[in-house]
Amino acid sequence: MMQSPSCDLAVVRWAEAAENHVELAQWGICAPAVEKFEVKGALIDPFGNEVVPARKIGRHYDIHNYGFS
Repeated sequence: MMQSPSCDLAVVRWAEAAENHVELAQWGICAPAVEKFEVKGALIDPFGNEVVPARKIGRHYDIHNYGFS
């Protein structure tokens, strides 16, 4: 399988999904060069419980399969 010249990461499942026109995967195979990155935290309710927004529940699936969410 050939990867496009703009592909920065060589994760086979991401590259295959990108070739199948999955937009998340097309974004996932491109990694910009950066000198720093941002670390995200969790949301906590008034009782100390972690709260996960509905749109984030399946995020791990997207990152695993496509490299992007």
